[in-house]
Amino acid sequence: MMRLPDGLSKSEKELYKAIFTECDERIREGLAIQEAIQNVVTKYARIVTDVKTLRLFLQSEITVFSDPTIAITTEEVRQDRWWDEQKSNPSLLREYWTRYYDYMCLKPSWSIRAINDIDDSTDKVMNALSNPHSLIEKERMGLVFGYVQSGKTAHYIGLINKAYDAGYKIIIVLSGIHNSLRSQTQARIDEEVLGYETSIEYLQHGEMEKNRIGVGVGRQNEILGTMLQSITTRDEKGDVTKNTIGVNVNPPFLIVTKKIATVLRNVIKYFEKSPIADSENGKKFIPSDYPALIIDDEADQASINTKETRDKDGNYLDEYNPSTINGLIRKLLMLFKCRSYVGYTATPYANIFIDPKILDNPFGSDIFPRDFIFKAPRSSMYVGAREFFGLNGDETTPVMPLYRKIENGSSYLGKGSKADDLIGPIPEDMKKAVRYFVVSTALRNCRGQANKPNTMLIHIIRFVNQQNQLKKKVKEYYEDLENQIRYGDFEIKEELRSIWENDYIPTTKKMKQYFPRYMDGCNDISWNEIWTEIVRLATKKEITIYSVNGKSKDSLIYKDHEGKTFNVIVIGGDKLSRGLTLEGLTISYFTRGSNTYDTLMQMGRWFGFRPGYLDACRLFTTSDLYGKFSHISMATEDLAEQFEYMDEVDQTPKDFGLRVATHPTLLITSRNKLRSGIETKRDFSCKLSQTRVFDIDGETFDHNFEAVEVLLKSIGKPITAEQYKDEFQKEKPGSHYFWRKVSGQLVASFFENYETSAIASRANSKYMADYVREMNRVGGLTDWTICLINIRQESRNDFQIVGLSVGAGIYRKEGSGVDSGADGTVSIHTMTSAGHEYYDYTESLDRKREELKRKFELERKRGISERIRSATREFSKGLLLLYPIADAGKLRESMDGHKTPFGFAVVFPDRHGKGELKSYRLNEIAVEKDNDELYN
Repeated sequence: MMRLPDGLSKSEKELYKAIFTECDERIREGLAIQEAIQNVVTKYARIVTDVKTLRLFLQSEITVFSDPTIAITTEEVRQDRWWDEQKSNPSLLREYWTRYYDYMCLKPSWSIRAINDIDDSTDKVMNALSNPHSLIEKERMGLVFGYVQSGKTAHYIGLINKAYDAGYKIIIVLSGIHNSLRSQTQARIDEEVLGYETSIEYLQHGEMEKNRIGVGVGRQNEILGTMLQSITTRDEKGDVTKNTIGVNVNPPFLIVTKKIATVLRNVIKYFEKSPIADSENGKKFIPSDYPALIIDDEADQASINTKETRDKDGNYLDEYNPSTINGLIRKLLMLFKCRSYVGYTATPYANIFIDPKILDNPFGSDIFPRDFIFKAPRSSMYVGAREFFGLNGDETTPVMPLYRKIENGSSYLGKGSKADDLIGPIPEDMKKAVRYFVVSTALRNCRGQANKPNTMLIHIIRFVNQQNQLKKKVKEYYEDLENQIRYGDFEIKEELRSIWENDYIPTTKKMKQYFPRYMDGCNDISWNEIWTEIVRLATKKEITIYSVNGKSKDSLIYKDHEGKTFNVIVIGGDKLSRGLTLEGLTISYFTRGSNTYDTLMQMGRWFGFRPGYLDACRLFTTSDLYGKFSHISMATEDLAEQFEYMDEVDQTPKDFGLRVATHPTLLITSRNKLRSGIETKRDFSCKLSQTRVFDIDGETFDHNFEAVEVLLKSIGKPITAEQYKDEFQKEKPGSHYFWRKVSGQLVASFFENYETSAIASRANSKYMADYVREMNRVGGLTDWTICLINIRQESRNDFQIVGLSVGAGIYRKEGSGVDSGADGTVSIHTMTSAGHEYYDYTESLDRKREELKRKFELERKRGISERIRSATREFSKGLLLLYPIADAGKLRESMDGHKTPFGFAVVFPDRHGKGELKSYRLNEIAVEKDNDELYN
């Protein structure tokens, strides 16, 4: 995170930022990090006050990085650069973005690089929106995926600021379904877009002095153009009401509203009655002079159509009524001639299962992200499921030692509880978690974070009445604990000391050993310092207990406590389960289950940024829930990798089939949101699977050539003809190259690196990688033979790979084994030739398979090839055939300067029911391609 040294003047802060930018540019140009730091430190040594401080600042800042923004767009969007062109115009002021950028640079929680990443990423999204200056009817629909608590709000606030600079007149933020989240979002927009605090009084009396906050503070931040206004306020009930409908506010303005039917109807009526509205065929609309951007925060919640769109035979209904919120959002969109819709979510499962082929009806098209999908940048300082559960792809990756198993409290207010049930004494595990919160709060304070929020989350039940009862029980326990600490109770002191010495000290040590990146500022503190601070906390009564729900008066607005002590134990349910930020969250006590991925993942509020106190965080939950979170996290990472793959192969959202790994007891999302797609498993048992569909793309050829090259380098020299004969008791076929006893791990890595065509739904190398690793786990596919097909032709030159001279490759004729499609792909009906799949068979196995073939033919059996594989191929043995392609229809047209394309074929043994196959749900596009693809 950005930590400008204390005591710098304003000019020194600007100098430090400029030095950082120069250092960063040198690294991007290829200079080593330490060399770049030394160069700029030497250059500016005479200007800065303290060279050592500058060096430490650069060292900590320059090592922060982000995963790149992933962009999956249509070809039209890919070619559209209207925002880049507008930015290059010197007359564009960019007032809103500039002051937001400057404001973010002053926040201690943001690194300069992270801010620059948001700048770059939002530029890409801006180009994907409708051009507000086009003055024509235009619609763009898209989605931005970002991890839970990873900075999605900062991203779309950056987009809002740029949109106003670009000429958008109306922005509507659809913010969840609860007043608390809407109010929190409005307060954030007040501070980071408007620059003044909204209030009902101000809206009623326009002449009142604006209360300047955030980006609006300072004369340099005064807007020269038309001041942006807000129809809604930050008050708990500041949404659009019937009274708002008659208020006349000239654009530009914004609205922050809930996704509730009554409110959305009010918003629609507001625009229909607005002076800027026009009429067409008796229907009201807002002309393209007033372009609108609709940002749908938590786009998978409430926005998805849950009504049937097909009849019992699977045919699309000509007329259907979408679910209420979905229909109202679409109706709102249709009001604007020039419109852009951007959904933001950390759990896009429901969104990718929206049927993209739904025909327009009176409500307009559905909100499938047909034009673009973006994966927002992810800072290296973000702690998400990938880090928490050790999902970085390496089996040796450690799991963060922050999980604590709930045992005696696992069934407390669990399944079967009713809203009017009385609650009993709180379980010992919960009491223990409260004690941990006291220690974590003291630890943060001792590290100099005394005026930062500290939060503990207790999330076990959805019923409001029970939450309020639980608040009383927790409060009674904490007050008793507080008194025991104040009066020096020996047992309590020793118990807290035991927690400190037996948990906190070893955990901090492990975190520093395995996760040093996150441990900057996590200084070692003595027990005496901790105990002294614990006593002070108790004496000053600095920990409070809140319940946050519809019937509670407790208001969790952290801004009201900014710069002050605010340590709070928060008890809640639905209001805390999505969108709402819990600042300074250290202790999470979580037992509330859900049967869907999206709901459960959104409850994981413990992900996010924890600078200087990650080792003070703990997750108390049951082993069952921990396992479910781990699985969902794996599925989310898998989906994110698919987005990256879509980006690499330049596929559009409409063309790419997406899959989500399923779970035996969890649903991906609620059943009524899964109106399309099917569930399937990828089982390669007894299969000969081969690449047949290829994208005509030189960069893909180069990438796959490199993947083959990496594999061959890792397995050494091929065996000789004599070694082949010794191994298989037969002559080596042709001049092909062979390698024996290759490990399954290396083959799985090859499949992971190789890029199969985006439309190859079944013969997908990523599925194969998963399959090989699972078979390895149960003793299968551990011993591979690899064959590099080497076919020479007099009219064609050889090529070189890892020092081997290889013939130009296989040749297939257009119209005779090859079909070149208009979609930029080529289909080769088969890569293999007769006998290829038995290259790794011994002479005796060859005789056996011939006997079996004759037997099965006489018996008129089906699936003879699979029967032979099952009877003759050992579970441990796999065969990978690598095929360079010389010519195949249009595959190599105009591909001069690129490497030889490679395909492959794989022969898998019968797994005999061993292993646990991954199950996937395919979206509608993947289903279509799955059905169309010829599969051998």
